[in-house]
Amino acid sequence: MRRESVSTALHFILTALASSLVQNWLSLSPAVRMALIGLLGAALGHGVNWAICRWRIKPLGYHPWTPRGAADTRRALDFIPLLGWLSLRRESSCWGTAFWLRPLVIELLCGALFAGLYWWEISELGLLPAVLGQALNRMQLFQPGLPQHDEWLVAQATLHTQVFAHAILSLFLVAATFIDWDEMIIPDEITVSGTLLALLGLTFFPTALLPEMLDNPNPLPAWLGKISLGSVTLTAPNSWPQELEGAPQWPSLILGLGCYLIWCAGLLPRVWYGRYGFARAWRYFWATLARQTNWPLLIPLLLLGCGGIAAVWWRGGLAWQGLLTALMGMVGGGLTIWLVRVVAGAVLRREAMGFGDVTLMAMIGAIVGWQATLLIFFLAPLPAMFLGIFQWVVKGQRTLPYGPFLCVATWAAFFVWVFYWELMRPFFYEGWLVPLIMAACLALLAILLGLLMLVKLLIARLLGTHDSTTSE
Repeated sequence: MRRESVSTALHFILTALASSLVQNWLSLSPAVRMALIGLLGAALGHGVNWAICRWRIKPLGYHPWTPRGAADTRRALDFIPLLGWLSLRRESSCWGTAFWLRPLVIELLCGALFAGLYWWEISELGLLPAVLGQALNRMQLFQPGLPQHDEWLVAQATLHTQVFAHAILSLFLVAATFIDWDEMIIPDEITVSGTLLALLGLTFFPTALLPEMLDNPNPLPAWLGKISLGSVTLTAPNSWPQELEGAPQWPSLILGLGCYLIWCAGLLPRVWYGRYGFARAWRYFWATLARQTNWPLLIPLLLLGCGGIAAVWWRGGLAWQGLLTALMGMVGGGLTIWLVRVVAGAVLRREAMGFGDVTLMAMIGAIVGWQATLLIFFLAPLPAMFLGIFQWVVKGQRTLPYGPFLCVATWAAFFVWVFYWELMRPFFYEGWLVPLIMAACLALLAILLGLLMLVKLLIARLLGTHDSTTSE
């Protein structure tokens, strides 16, 4: 009994502290808040620059936190975001003319992304339907202490949790974009650490999932009732079923562990020498796994992950709903790009994209959920195909990294989320329609890739050249 009293008192203190912090933060003007968020993004962008320098195939030594490679010694000003790169211009003779310009732009980009996401999701309430946004704006006018004002504070805390999750995701996306553009590879250091952080984050903060307006039988006037703000969980827009609850519902545990095991299996090398026959290819496959050098890292990752999933399942509640949603989003996102990889490889008769794109989309899906990964699947391919044709015609380059387009499509998805969700909700209510939509999209992708190959062949003939290869 005493332990319950202590727990209740601690919960009351933490809730009061959080409410006070939210009120003090929201008392600042929107312009001041956006400026502070932008400065935070630029400061964290300094870490993104470090990752871009160190997690490449060929690391770069100009970042002030890397081992000293220049003849000049480091100064205190060098370690300050933004200003440090202006100070490091003195090392241009060592690293190349204007080497400092791109990292400076990257930190400015991170600050702009933080401020832009905050403006859209908090100031404009861009992730919410118009009727719910109007209700929140109206409830803000109630005096502190009234139920309507308290509900507004809870909704604001939820929205801030969501924008924080999307901002942190943006840091990983920026690092993946620039490394993939430079070296046509996305390091596991980005996708694995980002995915694990997403799983942990949605376990402790399940309200960071994308928002939706729950069905309200009496929405008029909206501001007089409860705020119908919910989260896009695994089963949204349907309610969470009893079969997917925590202990003692064993099917949900098996589903969660299965998703995590699939992700861990995806981190292993997948070499298949089919031209040598099935028996020999099978032996080579297992021999490659045996020579895997990162088993000391994968085995603890597997054991700790499965143990953590089981512990959250045993506790149940919102933490389990957030974790299971993240796990299914992880597998759904990775599976979507893997299917694109298989279809594109079959049409183009070569590897169309690296497996890093699959793990990148798994990381994205763990944050935004499997429903939003379908939107990203729609948004990413078309600009990639048009830019690929333009680059091939103008520059003669036949390869193009796909990861940056997945990242840009993810940011674009936040700005069209409301339109997409309202359009697709009827299909998501009937879950069996989703596989049919995916199959139709993959068939359309195969047709588009076939047309792309035909266009390239016609252009090659018009230019009087013969191209025996196909573009990625």
